Amino acid sequence: MDKNILIKKRVANEILNISQSILDDDEYAKVLNYINTNRINDLRLFISEKMEFYDTLSIIDNEDEQIKLQLKLCDKLENIIMEEFLENV
Repeated sequence: MDKNILIKKRVANEILNISQSILDDDEYAKVLNYINTNRINDLRLFISEKMEFYDTLSIIDNEDEQIKLQLKLCDKLENIIMEEFLENV
């Protein structure tokens, strides 16, 4: 079995697991669609927008622990996707 395919499945599962924690159902479906259609750049841009959203929320309400957690998870997600994007460029 090709090692690259296994890594991609692992990365996809990690992205989906984190996405499930921070996105609503429609956004999660969009992430799933991007992964299934290998649209990693679209995925990168979408998560970047979510990161900006959570960053703005954290500025507005910097005491909310839920927002801090979502921002942290979104940052992790953005880093994973960026790594995958750069490997495929």
